[in-house]
Amino acid sequence: MFPIGHASISYLISQIGRKPKHFGWKDVIFIIFCGNIFDFDFFLPPISGFPNGGHHYFPTHTPLAGIILFLILFLLFRKVFSKHTFVLAGLAMLSHLVLDDLSYWLYLLGLAKEGSPQIFWLYPFDPRRKIEIQNFFESYSEEPIGNEYFVKRYFLGAPQLFVSEFLMMIIAVLVLARKVVRGKKR
Repeated sequence: MFPIGHASISYLISQIGRKPKHFGWKDVIFIIFCGNIFDFDFFLPPISGFPNGGHHYFPTHTPLAGIILFLILFLLFRKVFSKHTFVLAGLAMLSHLVLDDLSYWLYLLGLAKEGSPQIFWLYPFDPRRKIEIQNFFESYSEEPIGNEYFVKRYFLGAPQLFVSEFLMMIIAVLVLARKVVRGKKR
């Protein structure tokens, strides 16, 4: 999923439940940031010499990294944000990993043309990761892979994800518009 999809889902998550009186835009932005935090490793492949598109194979794109990042954010901002905000931020982080692995789950269910594990839930104890990295490098050595390949694969290999991402974006915009209109009426 692209960052706009993660941001849309995170925004919708930020709208869940009763909010404390001091819940505002800074809370929403923090939740959206947390929903996209895993994709900051997108910039690591070019720096590390790893082929483009392989950022899901980094340890930074695992639940273990999510727990560590969440704890760091909690320690840094526990006096700034409410427990409610942190619960929603954690949910946004989890949704990122689930949505990144959704194409693989659709493939396993026979609902997508191709798929491979994108998230290694039991890292560092998930033996699939080593196999997938090896397969990734073998396919890369046959033909260098750029970001265009992954974008094309996303649109053609799992169009359900693209459609669902687009729908989530539309829903998020409608929820935001409704909130803005309601705010102007008050």
